Amino acid sequence: MNYLLYLLFFSVFFLDYFHSGIGIVPRAVTWIPELLSIIAYVIVFMRLSFIKSIKLHRKYALLIFIQLFIVLIGYLLNEISPKELVIGLRFYFKTLPFFLLPAVYDFSDHQLKNQLLILLPFLMIQFPIVVYQRFVQFKGIPSGDPISGTLEISSILSITLICSMAVVIGFFLKKQIHSKWFFLVIIFFFFPTTLNETKGTYILLPFAFFIPYFLLEKSNRPKIKIFIFLSLVCILFFTAFLSVYDRLADTEKKITLLEFFSDKETMISYFYRDTSDSKKIRRGDSIIIAFENISKSPLQFAFGYGVGSVQSLYIKSNGISQPQDDKYKAQMLSITNLLWEMGFSGTIVYILFLYLLFRDALDLREQNNITGYFSIGWSAVIVIIFASLVYKNMLLFNVLNYLFWYFSGFLVSKRFQKI
Repeated sequence: MNYLLYLLFFSVFFLDYFHSGIGIVPRAVTWIPELLSIIAYVIVFMRLSFIKSIKLHRKYALLIFIQLFIVLIGYLLNEISPKELVIGLRFYFKTLPFFLLPAVYDFSDHQLKNQLLILLPFLMIQFPIVVYQRFVQFKGIPSGDPISGTLEISSILSITLICSMAVVIGFFLKKQIHSKWFFLVIIFFFFPTTLNETKGTYILLPFAFFIPYFLLEKSNRPKIKIFIFLSLVCILFFTAFLSVYDRLADTEKKITLLEFFSDKETMISYFYRDTSDSKKIRRGDSIIIAFENISKSPLQFAFGYGVGSVQSLYIKSNGISQPQDDKYKAQMLSITNLLWEMGFSGTIVYILFLYLLFRDALDLREQNNITGYFSIGWSAVIVIIFASLVYKNMLLFNVLNYLFWYFSGFLVSKRFQKI
């Protein structure tokens, strides 16, 4: 079973890059993660037919059922074609079998360790690739947007690496990593986030450094000197980030990153421009527009316009009106994508899912094994993913989606076995 996961990890990290970045594989190869999802579904159903039980608390089964019910109601209430429905189901549920896989197959701590060790070089190789992109491939380009390593876009690279830092810090706090190796790995994870000029790093980086520390119970927290050490490393990285960002950023902006975050008007303008012009819509605008549109009807407020309704990458405009994604930036953020397609109820269920995952991860933190050590950092990852709902549409990107739901499923199954 581990080899299926190894293939998945390799696929989500490199296949899109091999196709779009260096053009050595055809587009069809990038569909391998979804083929693996089908295989995982088959495995889950086959094992369920044999073992007749599942290591998953009924609260998750209930939430999955409710979300499917919301999808059905959204389909019945709106003029959603079967094609759109299939696209929507594929979009939201392709990672579900990997969440369920640990519930029907008992992955050991040794297997978890091997999985994390396989991921480590995939993450560390982002550093040299980003350096090549920044100073060779895209040299002279004022924007850091193309600097994405082997992942789809720069912000997803940053979120992935920041989440990885949180996991490493969790292991470090439990004295599972020597300080010199900790510092080396953190450097490899951190510096790509400085070269792609992602402002979200400024907000999310402290989450990775300090949430794992404060999530530990006071009686088991490392001495204050560890907190001071983490603070000094974070300050050092912040200084490096600000310096590199300002040096590499477009000189025409004539504003440093600190000035950007300290200037109220600039901040408001960045997030909200009070416009419906699709070329000027910002994150705040997209959220407000989503609420305004689903609020036109109580049923649409509750259930949205139906899954698949804003997947404009697959559904072409009819020439009369723009798809909602193009006109209102419905796919700009995870939160707006959920609001448009599944309404307020579907969005709440998704957030509740994250909350329950967080609670279960916390319940494992005192175990004196790799699962316990991993759960500390993963609790911080769940917080980062929650905060990123209003930063990026993570639902669009395989690397975050597959990794998040598989490892969350692993911890959920371990928590169930602890009961």
